[in-house]
Amino acid sequence: MAIAGFNTYIQSYPKTSLVPNAQYWLGEAYYSQKNYAQAIQEFDVVIRDFPDSPKVPSALFKQGDAYLLLGDTKRATTVLCELMTKHPRTREARLARERNIRCR
Repeated sequence: MAIAGFNTYIQSYPKTSLVPNAQYWLGEAYYSQKNYAQAIQEFDVVIRDFPDSPKVPSALFKQGDAYLLLGDTKRATTVLCELMTKHPRTREARLARERNIRCR
């Protein structure tokens, strides 16, 4: 039900300031259903289309975590290193560092 609601909001009000949040929570809804591949795609929309959103660090972290849960450590490392580089002082970057991710 949440997925339908977020999709409806995004489609009905594409220019509002809450779209990045709705997009992020759409990714969270798929993540909570363990549909990690779809969650990755939804988080990517936040990262790509709303680069100035405060949700970007969370989207990067959850995207990296979803890649880890799918067993794709290479992509997970790439995403989590991007998080730590671009948003080093965030809680999400700290959580990523705690996973002992090695960046080049």
